[in-house]
Amino acid sequence: MWLLFAALSLIGSATANGQEVKTAYGFSDSDPGSGKGVYTFDIKSDTVDNIQLLQGVNCDNVSASYMLDDKYYYLDYTQNDSGYKSNGFYSLDLDSKAIKTIVDYGGVQQGPIICH
Repeated sequence: MWLLFAALSLIGSATANGQEVKTAYGFSDSDPGSGKGVYTFDIKSDTVDNIQLLQGVNCDNVSASYMLDDKYYYLDYTQNDSGYKSNGFYSLDLDSKAIKTIVDYGGVQQGPIICH
């Protein structure tokens, strides 16, 4: 599934056909047709429905992301032949859609990246 990093944070739930529906967030650093960014989706039992792009994000690759207090945090990097370069650590305010640079790593070369 293209939602690489899902921060399964309950923001609301409803009952549909006797099953609880939970709304969750996930980050995609590939283009699933709508672009890179933070997505919202509904989880019901073992199904995922209603996938929508919440906010597009200009990034290369994301190695970690999480949500805390209505902000989505992510670490951006660029993979290369020598490993990877760290670009920065950012936050996305889910209410205002504002992106804030928390730390600018300036493309510092790092060691090898783990491939999967």
